[in-house]
Amino acid sequence: MATRILSTLMVAWIFHDTRVDHPVWHHKRYLPHPAFNSAGGPIGTYRRWARQFYPHHPSPP
Repeated sequence: MATRILSTLMVAWIFHDTRVDHPVWHHKRYLPHPAFNSAGGPIGTYRRWARQFYPHHPSPP
């Protein structure tokens, strides 16, 4: 019984989060030179790593 209730709640939670995130996914786009700010932390390292997966934007040497 508890498993069934938890499963139902989990599905509802995932559905809700997906609906909330949909506008973000719908409007996302690649920016070749995105802005940085001091609150970004190590995002620059991540962005350099992720760049390798964009074939039209080759990795830096």
